[in-house]
Parts: sequence; C-alpha cells; structure tokens
Amino acid sequence: MTNIFNKSLKNKIITLVLSLVLICIAAVGALGYFSGKAAIEKQVKAGLLSIAESREQAIAQLLKFRFEEIEILATNKILQDIMEAWNKIEAGEPVERIALKKNTDSFVEIELPEYRQVAPSFYDYIFIGKTGKVYFATDKSIIGKNLSED
Repeated sequence: MTNIFNKSLKNKIITLVLSLVLICIAAVGALGYFSGKAAIEKQVKAGLLSIAESREQAIAQLLKFRFEEIEILATNKILQDIMEAWNKIEAGEPVERIALKKNTDSFVEIELPEYRQVAPSFYDYIFIGKTGKVYFATDKSIIGKNLSED
C-alpha cells in the first residue's frame, strides 16, 4: 500500500480538507445530539412536573372535600351530645347510660345511613374519644378498644 502523503500536494490538500470537513461534521453532529437530548429532557421534565402538579391539586381538592364532609358530620348535634356523654364517662362523671345507648343506637341506625347518602365516600366510621377509646363504630369488633396504644 502506498503512502498517500508521499504523493502530490494535491492529494495532501484534499486529504486535509476532507479531514477538516469530517471533524466539523462530527462536531456539529455531536453538538446537535447533545442540545437535542437536553431539549427533550427539559420537555419531558416539564411535562412530568405539570402532571405531578395537577395530581397534587386533585389530591388536595379531594382531601379538602373529605375534611368538609367530616366537618359536616361533626356539627351534628346528636353526635356532639353522644361524644360529650362518652367523654364524661371516661372522666368518671355520672351519665344516664340507657339514654346514651339509645341515642348511640339511633345515631348509628338512622343518622349514619342518611349521612352516607349525602357523603358516600366514607365506608366505615370510627368515633374515638379523647383518650383514644373507640366509643362506637360501624365495625362492632373494635368498639371499646384503645387505638391510642397502637
């Protein structure tokens, strides 16, 4: 094989120009690749951030709605009276237990089903006193348990 650089000046200039063109093309290609890669990454990150922000807003709205539903239930006068009576029992104060049982049963059987029609997003209800004891719930197996110890 013959050495191309031992030939004429013309061959040397052509080789030099082709080498420079190839180097320039490679540099422009590399710059284009990396800038395109950065632009695509930026666009994907912006899209994912937008999705995350919209999901965050949806969750915040859902939680706000749930808290409003809980506040509506908490303003029920019958429920407030029942919880006050149970708290008195826990504090050792005298309470008419028969009336409390009647009010509790009435609340669970009448008021809660009506509330479920208004706020169907809740499936189970647990009413807990100041000490963590479950006063009444839709799941009868946890009534009387102290959830503050869990």
